[in-house]
Amino acid sequence: MAMDRLTAVYFSMICFILAGHVPLRLCCWGGSDLDKYTFEEAAIAADHETCSKIGRDIMRNLGGNAADAAIAAMLCVGVLNAHSAGLGGGHISVFYDRETGNAYEINARERAPMKPSQDLINNPWKTDNDLEPFTDLYVGYLGCFIDSSTSRALPHNRLLNDNAMTIELCLDHCGSLGHAYAGLQYGKECWCGKATDDYALHGATSEYECCHFCSGNNLQKCGGSLRNTVYDLRQRATITPSDLSQYETRRRPPLSAVIGDSTFYTAYPPGRGVVAAFVLNILEGFGFDATSVPDGNHKVLGLTYHRIVEAFKFGCAKSAGLGDIEFDNGNVQNIVNTLLAKSTADQSRAKIRNESTLPVTEYGNHKGCQVQTKGGTTHVSVLDQYGNAVAMTSSINQYFGARVRGNKTGIIYNDHMADFSHKKDANYVTNSGNEIVPGQKKHPMSAMSPSIMVSKDGDVRLVTGGAGSDSITTSTTLVITNSLRFGDNVKKSVKRPRIYYKGLTKKVQIERELYKKVSICFKGF
Repeated sequence: MAMDRLTAVYFSMICFILAGHVPLRLCCWGGSDLDKYTFEEAAIAADHETCSKIGRDIMRNLGGNAADAAIAAMLCVGVLNAHSAGLGGGHISVFYDRETGNAYEINARERAPMKPSQDLINNPWKTDNDLEPFTDLYVGYLGCFIDSSTSRALPHNRLLNDNAMTIELCLDHCGSLGHAYAGLQYGKECWCGKATDDYALHGATSEYECCHFCSGNNLQKCGGSLRNTVYDLRQRATITPSDLSQYETRRRPPLSAVIGDSTFYTAYPPGRGVVAAFVLNILEGFGFDATSVPDGNHKVLGLTYHRIVEAFKFGCAKSAGLGDIEFDNGNVQNIVNTLLAKSTADQSRAKIRNESTLPVTEYGNHKGCQVQTKGGTTHVSVLDQYGNAVAMTSSINQYFGARVRGNKTGIIYNDHMADFSHKKDANYVTNSGNEIVPGQKKHPMSAMSPSIMVSKDGDVRLVTGGAGSDSITTSTTLVITNSLRFGDNVKKSVKRPRIYYKGLTKKVQIERELYKKVSICFKGF
């Protein structure tokens, strides 16, 4: 069933450098008014113009729907913006079927392996910037160590292969014999060691001395002249064929909330759309409209954004402890129910003072409400000629993910294990639903907030989402507010200067143009 007129498809692209927005790449057909950003038939927005055009052509030329266009565009983004997304990552999406009026979410986010290493559980943020960037098996890598031909540090089960030595071959060889360590040298030799052997017997040395390429893979380094690249097999990558074969996406009805006269559809945790729903319900009670953001009255403008930031603080604090609802520890669903309750929004709104902020403890626990990674995420919004909509957010976590590329596939691997909570993390929350638990194939928490707003008549009003890590939820909320409350069109809703609240540091970030207008007002808070 085609819509009479598409009035809003949003891509709230949040990544920006020096307060400069990334350009919106929106494509449409069937007649348009670019000044008002309204389109007769359909539209798609991705963060690369080529990818938007591919999605558009899937719908226009091939009769595809929003889902077809979203998949095509996201595959394109994974190639052209490989630093942000790709086959090595996952996605969370929300779909709306105009004909049936049904919505559902697809959670294709990464899962933890069944048997994560203890090192990974203790500190999933542990990285080593000196690791060879083109190895598949860097987990358990210990470094470059000196060896001796008369007193081997790793003295067991030498394997020589002049033409086909690889890291994988050596690790498999030593691992199959029950050894704890594997070392490679001369580009072709593999040596094994027991747990009682001292791989550092002759001392460590610079990575540059382990400079020989492996005879079977010239993208890998296999030690040097009497220099071992050593791996601890007990910390070897813990993803198994079973983890891969048993992986399943999760399809379910999405989380929904009534916001004003619209229904807000978003994904359950591990997404954070529930936080956006909570903040929107707080702001709903202020009765915002176009007069709340006047260009010439900085006092009114300052009060509006003060209230928005205060709502962000409550949203941040009350979301602490969220985790994958599929493996609910009894606490996650309670947090979701609390955030969706109108009474919670009313109580939080009633505490907001127009003239000042509150003591930090009045908002609640700020730990656990902020994602620490930067970059490595993208979003696609689509509304098709049939009235169907897709909001799809995909990520490999940080820019270029784990900075590891598969030798055989060329796929850039994600580092989403870093999104789990751990006790060494300053953001750690006791009894969090976001801890790594062996045997539970959990999805780590994310700031992803793909969302669709639908009117009482069943027509899509907004398709939203974004990239930008800890800015995703707040920016998505702002874009929705800009459109539905302040009356902005697509272009203005996305380009209007933004303000963010960083829960972990308890700091407010504000884009320069907005800061010039409200800074005098904010100094009084």
